[in-house]
Amino acid sequence: AQPVVFGIHYGSSRQKFDGLHWYTVSFGTPVRDWGRWTLSHSVEAGRIEDKDGEGAALLSWGPGMRYHLPRSSGTLSFDFVVKPTYLTGRRFNGDDIGGRFHFSSHAGIGWHFDGVPLQVDVRYLHVSNAGTRSTNPGVNFAIAGLMLRF
Repeated sequence: AQPVVFGIHYGSSRQKFDGLHWYTVSFGTPVRDWGRWTLSHSVEAGRIEDKDGEGAALLSWGPGMRYHLPRSSGTLSFDFVVKPTYLTGRRFNGDDIGGRFHFSSHAGIGWHFDGVPLQVDVRYLHVSNAGTRSTNPGVNFAIAGLMLRF
């Protein structure tokens, strides 16, 4: 079985919402293993903040799939996650992000070194309301994370 993970993540956006930052702590637990595939769920809480320091709290929870590719000095993994996400605010850099309820989805790659309870990862994160409102600009982030495995 795969371990429970606790992590921190940081990232930023470089498009319409240039300078928008994503700061979170996360907690994930495996639900089921199928060989190299693991179904898990994760909870993420944190803050999304624009370049002027205006921001909102965020909370998300949802399922994810991870594919593990064992190597001689550790394990390479690929993550695919989609989570409902709630933001306490909706305006960043003077623009409306499209409401407070969104879906955050990411594709990521991580590395866990053998004998060390740490994992590093990088993610491409997309946050969007999935067309549930007329305003739906979507935001993309490049995210880096450090996780403790136990």
